[in-house]
Amino acid sequence: MKFVIEKDVLLEALTNVSRAIGLRTTIPILNEIKFDLTKEGLSLLASDSELTIKVMIDKKLIKNIETEGSMIISSKYIL
Repeated sequence: MKFVIEKDVLLEALTNVSRAIGLRTTIPILNEIKFDLTKEGLSLLASDSELTIKVMIDKKLIKNIETEGSMIISSKYIL
C-alpha cells in the first residue's frame, strides 16, 4: 500500500474514526485503525465492539495511488 495524500485530509479522517476507539479495552485489536486503499479511495475503520465508524476518503482527495492494499495500525502510533 503506497499513496500520497495531504496531511490535513488524513488527519481529519483519523480524528473522526478515532471517536470509536475505546479507552480501556482488553481486546488489543480494538485499539487499531484499519486502512484499506482501493482504486475508489482510502477507507479508515475503527470499532470498540459497540460502535463502529468508517470514513471514506475519495480518490479525488488522494494525490497519487501507487499500490493498493490493507493494513492495521495502532491508534496510539498514528494519532
